[in-house]
Amino acid sequence: KRVSELSVGEYVCNQKGEPCQIRDIITGYEEEIYQIHTKSGKEIKLTNTHSICIQQDGESKWICVCDLREGQKAVMLQGEEEVSYINIIPYKDTVYNLMFDEETPIYSNGFLVGDYAMQQRIRPKRDQIEFSEKTRKIADELYQLYEN
Repeated sequence: KRVSELSVGEYVCNQKGEPCQIRDIITGYEEEIYQIHTKSGKEIKLTNTHSICIQQDGESKWICVCDLREGQKAVMLQGEEEVSYINIIPYKDTVYNLMFDEETPIYSNGFLVGDYAMQQRIRPKRDQIEFSEKTRKIADELYQLYEN
């Protein structure tokens, strides 16, 4: 079933195959969307900040789609698959995110992805950049110039 066809109160299966009741469906609008393709031809479309699970150094790791790179391995319903390419395409349409009683990873088109709560917790790497003292001073000076 497509996410756009789901309703609050319905059940979907979590990553363990257990039924989880949808508590809310968050909608938004996106100008563009990431289209992710695996070597075997599987595809999913997700927003830049949606969380996706990858295999890295033998461990599962959650990242934002905007931090996903070609060659990384996406965790799938049937193991893992190498991401062959990623396109950012025009979308201009509604996007959907599911809410449950607690953080609930689910499979969508065979990819292991996060729910709304996970999307709020897992932030893009670009938000976590550490700046040197010199860079911070320059940024502060620019801010002061802008304020005056």
